[in-house]
Amino acid sequence: MRSAILNLKSFLFSPSSFQSLIPYSNDIWKMDEYTAQIDQIIPFLIENRDLLESHVTAAFVTDYFSRVPQEWIEYLHQFSYSQLIEISSILNQIQLAGLYNYISSAVNLSPHYPLYTQSFDVSVIEKYGMNPKKMHEVPRLAHYISGKAEQLGLKKAIDIGAGQGYLSHFLVTKAKLKVTAIEAKEHNSHESERRGKLICQRLKTDGEFENISLFVTADNISAYTNEPCVLIGLHTCGDLAASCIKLFLGDPQIKALVNVGCCYNHLTEYISPEAKQSADEYLAKIGHSFQGNSLDETLFAEEEAAGFPLSRYIKEKYPQFFLGRIPRVLAMSEACRAHIENPEATFKRFSYRSAFQILLTESYPQYENIFSVGSRIKSFNNFGDYISKAFNAMGLQNPYENVDVNAIYEERFRSKEKESAIIWSLRSILSGPIENIIILDRALYLREHGAETEIIQIFDKIHSPRNIALAAFKP
Repeated sequence: MRSAILNLKSFLFSPSSFQSLIPYSNDIWKMDEYTAQIDQIIPFLIENRDLLESHVTAAFVTDYFSRVPQEWIEYLHQFSYSQLIEISSILNQIQLAGLYNYISSAVNLSPHYPLYTQSFDVSVIEKYGMNPKKMHEVPRLAHYISGKAEQLGLKKAIDIGAGQGYLSHFLVTKAKLKVTAIEAKEHNSHESERRGKLICQRLKTDGEFENISLFVTADNISAYTNEPCVLIGLHTCGDLAASCIKLFLGDPQIKALVNVGCCYNHLTEYISPEAKQSADEYLAKIGHSFQGNSLDETLFAEEEAAGFPLSRYIKEKYPQFFLGRIPRVLAMSEACRAHIENPEATFKRFSYRSAFQILLTESYPQYENIFSVGSRIKSFNNFGDYISKAFNAMGLQNPYENVDVNAIYEERFRSKEKESAIIWSLRSILSGPIENIIILDRALYLREHGAETEIIQIFDKIHSPRNIALAAFKP
């Protein structure tokens, strides 16, 4: 995850100022390809809004199980936890029409973009400090960036949110680009500087590498765009992706953009006047953390400072539409490798959390709408161990210390485990359409302002879940 080093409020470019850079056209660069997908995704998400806003933690408290047809739940009981955790894999076995249509729609509206498979070889020296995930990401993304830079005749790259410089260093050693690595966290910058010197010494190469610790803005980026360049970002967190897009559009020396976003939960959203009532209702029911904070403090950003939506098309055609933090968290909550490898343990954790919510509410009614606890519990032996750690995390006396809570779980909650797993699976499949609408909104915004765009699957999802790269080029 990259530091969110750009403050969107420093990018208060108006749409008219962008139009002065590149003429706007409704049909430029086949914009209908993006709008056609958007026109399918948004109605689908609106139709399933109740499921989107559901808390798995409140499964045993609320009307959670009534948010999908009961016949779907009964039908899916025949499938194992291993099948449910990857519910799209059983699509061809589904014979219930409504359920089949729901799953197939979610699958079809998820990101399906060309897979980029070319990659640089990585030497032992260049692997220094990289974990397996980085070793998958960096050589492949660097190869793509290198090819685009060569096509466009660009000799320089600016890496925004460069972290400890893994991608930056690779572009120097392999792509032979001049690189300015910009990172807000000073510690990361120092590590990047140290790592870069070490790699260049061991490889006996003299690359042009500049390491900057800086909160970059539209006002100071020009100090580093002294020649035509490509602006890059690997896993730009939250609004940082939108900020990079605006930097690209706002600086004439930045000729290309390659960006892989992440951390959609940190996006801010603009809520139009038409959507305010719905947003208020959403905020009223989503609950709080046990520290008393709203679980969604990302809404109601200023229109031109918000990270979503960016495109004029969505703002004008769907003014009542918004996502909210819970759905944006869901965009990153698809079944991961750990889930798939041990589905029983995964669903057990979810069921324990839901059961704890009942006991919490019964013992401490004032915490009825407190949902943000479960992520603090990393390991547990059984339900008794789980609730002991949960009460401790909240700083509350455990009222069940001398009670056999494992027996309580068996009596009151075990029978609901399968239903809980089914609803989680049906909800998790919505992660793809949510991520896709965020990606398409960014791509359409770029096209609205005259840029050519390309969306590709740059990584294998099993190795790097946020695996979609958005590239843009000025004609």
